[in-house]
Amino acid sequence: MLKYFQKQQSDRVGFFYAIQMDVEGHLANYFWVNARSRIAYKNFGDVVLFDPTYLTNKYKMPFIPFIGVNNYHQSTLF
Repeated sequence: MLKYFQKQQSDRVGFFYAIQMDVEGHLANYFWVNARSRIAYKNFGDVVLFDPTYLTNKYKMPFIPFIGVNNYHQSTLF
């Protein structure tokens, strides 16, 4: 995945990514955005958050919410 993001950033103007590792060197968080999304955010201010918290709740069940914030700063659950 890191090589893919590095290639995207070198090949595509406006592509951005950030990766965080935990203390053991495991992938903890990653974020990416392409140029088109950055322009859309600048023009409209809408955001969609995808949080694949997997097998971390007490029932060990997948939970993957899609949450949006529109240009009126209102949250929306998809």
